[in-house]
Amino acid sequence: MYTTLEAFERRLGRAYCEIYATDAPRALADLATAQAEIDGKLARRYAVPLTGQIAGSLAAEWQLVLASELAFGNTASGDLPAKLQKRIDEVRKQLEAAASGDMLLPDAAESAETGATFIASDPPVFGRKNMKGY
Repeated sequence: MYTTLEAFERRLGRAYCEIYATDAPRALADLATAQAEIDGKLARRYAVPLTGQIAGSLAAEWQLVLASELAFGNTASGDLPAKLQKRIDEVRKQLEAAASGDMLLPDAAESAETGATFIASDPPVFGRKNMKGY
């Protein structure tokens, strides 16, 4: 896990008690779901879970934001605060940028499974120009 339940509780403040009351397992499940979204996006490029200090702290912030979305979705109204919605959109853009290589995570280990495939073959024998009459 990139962050802790205590950090999540501090992030939500009074809303944490209203949303989760004494249901810590549900809060942990929301944190795990947020981490799965992060790892799912970044696994195309980086080895997950992220282990570098810089990448890990960035992932912890992303996890708190995405878990907050899940938390507010569990309320009776399901309404997200406007600032949180903007932050969620920004986090998802950053995740997409990191996965595509437009944003680099400097101390994150890149996935060993990425690479280029080179194919070598003889030049084509048959084509439109030399197939006339067949």
